[in-house]
Amino acid sequence: MKFQGITYLRNISLLLIFSGIIFVNFLWAFRSDELRDFGSFMASGRAAAEGLNPYAYDYPLVFTAKLKKLGMIVTSPNLNPPISIPILGAVSSFDPHKLLLGWRILSIICYGLAIVILLKAFPTYSNFVRIFWLFTIGGFWHIIELGQIQTFILLCGAGAWIFLKKNNCLYAGILIGLIVAIKPNFAVWLLFLFLGNFKKEAFSALAVAIVLSVLPMILYGTEIYYQWFEAVKHFNGLAMVGNSSLVGLTARLGLPLAGELLGIMLISALGVCIWRHTFSALEISALAIVVALLASPIAWGTYMVMLIPLFIERQWNKMLIISAAILSVPFVFIINFSQVSHLNFVIIGWFYGWSLLLILIALLNELKIIPGSAVWVR
Repeated sequence: MKFQGITYLRNISLLLIFSGIIFVNFLWAFRSDELRDFGSFMASGRAAAEGLNPYAYDYPLVFTAKLKKLGMIVTSPNLNPPISIPILGAVSSFDPHKLLLGWRILSIICYGLAIVILLKAFPTYSNFVRIFWLFTIGGFWHIIELGQIQTFILLCGAGAWIFLKKNNCLYAGILIGLIVAIKPNFAVWLLFLFLGNFKKEAFSALAVAIVLSVLPMILYGTEIYYQWFEAVKHFNGLAMVGNSSLVGLTARLGLPLAGELLGIMLISALGVCIWRHTFSALEISALAIVVALLASPIAWGTYMVMLIPLFIERQWNKMLIISAAILSVPFVFIINFSQVSHLNFVIIGWFYGWSLLLILIALLNELKIIPGSAVWVR
């Protein structure tokens, strides 16, 4: 009885804390009607509809992020691949503020639906506290605040996760291919599945990604990719607070190339391990998502929602509990505290990155991928 009483008080305390976090996030996400990233999307769509460069930096609605204490000014045009342009062009004539409200509602629906289907597929470790925690994740509220698209990508990822569990190669591949076409940094997922001998899933994903990537060239010509590459090349926000990739960390130290090399080394090392040994499709997927985020040039806090399937699927150890706590810290706190000093800028600016690192270590321990262990021997 005493133990049950302690558990009950702990759960009540957690729910109260979670409620406070959600309240803070809600106030922050809906604090104004500024368009932010959604404005960049609308500017891109309007330019495409008028036959202009959809990736130019100088349109009125393009979002500019400013960290005054750090002296950072980052202009953020639409940097999504050209597959985004036909969709943005189709909605560019609508009122952007009304469209943002509708998109925010749709984003919340996508998020809730992804959670529901994942909980139904993986009910073993689900409980009310965990479900409540899912709505404290700072990245989710950052998506709502910016008008970003990651809850749709999460919904596709949740579907792919479930189809992989059911060994439905085609549907899993289609959804992964869609994700890769929209966010190419998740091509690591496709690569790891191929190396893990899940070739049907990998090839179907590759086919879908290629078809979707070719479509914009048919509509706009090959120049659309040149314009996109130029926009990506000139983006100066790798060191921006919230970039949780290895590049984001080292860029704050003035060494972005070091992060790129670390990312390549990480992909290569785990790729070899996956190729040489047998892991399930879901184990490979968990590794792939974490590695994709760490090794990408850009992994904003909004991308952290892609971690939800691996949190729902498995039992939490101490590292995952700490990681979950880190992901619950509202992004508004990270922005403010990272500007106090340069040390804070480096450490707290990469706050969600520490969670990624802990998750990676937890997965490596879970799969016994450590030097000298039996898993390294054929």
